[in-house]
Amino acid sequence: MASPAKRCNMQKNNNKKLSEHFLATQDSVGCKMLTILAIFLCCGPLLAASSLEGLQGQSIKDAFGEYSLTDMINAQSQGIEYEEADDGFPSYKFLPTSDVKTSYRVLLPERLNEFAILVKFLPHSPKGGYLFSVVNSFESVVQLGLHLSTVSKNVWNVSLLYTQSDQNSVSRKLVSYQLPYRGKEWTTLSFQVLRDKTLFYTDCVLNTTTAVVREPQDLVFDSASTLYLAQAGPKLTGHFEGNLQQLNVYTNPDAVATVCQPPPKKLDDSYNEILDDEGGSG
Repeated sequence: MASPAKRCNMQKNNNKKLSEHFLATQDSVGCKMLTILAIFLCCGPLLAASSLEGLQGQSIKDAFGEYSLTDMINAQSQGIEYEEADDGFPSYKFLPTSDVKTSYRVLLPERLNEFAILVKFLPHSPKGGYLFSVVNSFESVVQLGLHLSTVSKNVWNVSLLYTQSDQNSVSRKLVSYQLPYRGKEWTTLSFQVLRDKTLFYTDCVLNTTTAVVREPQDLVFDSASTLYLAQAGPKLTGHFEGNLQQLNVYTNPDAVATVCQPPPKKLDDSYNEILDDEGGSG
């Protein structure tokens, strides 16, 4: 067992890495905003004009009503380590001991009508868990959250929970979809929640459209609700073990079409062989 002095040094080193990461995160956010703007400007005059219309005088983040839930992570957050994602941008590794929570008011609005959710994650275990949750004051109902079931037959279910806690004593699923389990591989999931339907995207490609009945249309959070990352509190538990890079809620559901970019296509082996042959022929 490590001595108290050694454990203290280990904690200091981890806190130093997290502090450096937060500075890097600020730079990466700026880079991402520039990337998004570049995409707008490079996709043709008509697309750029139609997409940027209404964004003049405000940032893209403000126009889409973006709420980044990972902003609640700081150097004092328990059970968090920093790692790079597949694209070189920062991500947060959630250990079994992680406990990241805050009042929902710190990061989210009081109510949601039509909205979108985008999450990019890397699982370390097939047991699933909550990617995030907003839990009522009694810690008994998930008002809003994303949950991954335990993998069964190489498939797990991803569920969007949507519950008005003053009308329900148990958490309710608005939609649930099957998702192939790909092991330790980065995955991006997006949900557009509209008045009468929900659109589900995997890796930024539309997968399924589902008709839904939302009652009520406005999801109003309990005034004392708690926002959790990678769990749903001490009663509902559901700890997720893995990495989170992006976890955003948008009050403008159209944000998904702009901010979600499919991962770069991997070159197959035959193409690599051609490149090798050409390189060797010179």
